[in-house]
Amino acid sequence: MYAAMKNKMLKVLAVLLLAAMTSGLTGAQESERPRERPTAQFVDTVAGPELASKLHVVLLADLGCPNHGASFRNDLETVKKFLKQAIPDANIIDLTGQEWTPTKVLDHLGQLKIGSNDNVLVYHTGHGVMLKEKQGDSHYMVLWDQPDHNDLLSRDKLRATLLGHRPRGLIMLSDCCSGFPANGRALGGPALEVTPNLATLRHLLLGVRGVVDITAAQVGVNANVFHIGPNYAGARGAFTTALLRVLSNPATTYHTWSGDFWSDLVKETRINSNGYHQPHCFQPLP
Repeated sequence: MYAAMKNKMLKVLAVLLLAAMTSGLTGAQESERPRERPTAQFVDTVAGPELASKLHVVLLADLGCPNHGASFRNDLETVKKFLKQAIPDANIIDLTGQEWTPTKVLDHLGQLKIGSNDNVLVYHTGHGVMLKEKQGDSHYMVLWDQPDHNDLLSRDKLRATLLGHRPRGLIMLSDCCSGFPANGRALGGPALEVTPNLATLRHLLLGVRGVVDITAAQVGVNANVFHIGPNYAGARGAFTTALLRVLSNPATTYHTWSGDFWSDLVKETRINSNGYHQPHCFQPLP
């Protein structure tokens, strides 16, 4: 009887020992198995649930200026090329030429099909002026120089017309004067190749909500048609040159128009205008 119990206990110990050995072997195999590396995932850091569905780009310019029309055309084409490279599917709306009077521009823009999740970018290069009116100082952009007058487009009416579509975001950028007297011109340096920072363009043009309304110079100050220093992307105007420089900054991706982007835009514009002017916001930046 004792022998039988001994044999039974030995069998139990053998089973337990075999189980322990099997468990250890399995653990060793598991530890030797190469672990799968996690796959890198793109994280969209744009604020909000989504980007704009579409970007509409409205181009305006004073191409009829006898003295600086060529420079204005150069900046217009430079910005158009820059944006097409960054956002190929943008809807480019070129409203330049003598036939585009302020009335026709506003009528055309009023009939656009703009969705509630679309963004609109307006870029103007040319002359500009501040006029004193009953409601206060108002900014106007010249669309075409006429022998006896200038076609003046009201910034307030342009903004109101586009906001009438209730877009997700409206961005208005004008490289023009905000005063009356003419100022001296600065000479630009050699052209430098730039590559748009696509992440910055994506955040600032497709991720923005609200209104961005910026012109090249403070109220009462004229803007330089030409610039001092390096010429980025072949632009000529001090503000446009600074704008393209900051939008192409490879070292920094800007997520909002305020903060670092605005500080760098002001700094670059002051450098390019030889300290003469800096950008002005008509509304607080979102």
